[in-house]
Amino acid sequence: MLELLLNSIKILFRKKGRTFLTLSGIMVGVASVIIISSVSICGGTALTNEISSLGVGGLMITQKNEGVPLCENELNAV
Repeated sequence: MLELLLNSIKILFRKKGRTFLTLSGIMVGVASVIIISSVSICGGTALTNEISSLGVGGLMITQKNEGVPLCENELNAV
């Protein structure tokens, strides 16, 4: 097991270009996920603040076709 670990570390140092590209790709991927989640959280917060500033305590949802009642699952989803 120790020999396998030492061999893999030796290969990483031997192939520096490939190691650098792999690590930079991982860092860019992780950074993009963090940035996207931060933007979505900020967007949700901004939307909530905007609705609150209008004085709307809640939203009213109306049904377009009044002839068809909503079932219990649809009401729970809303």
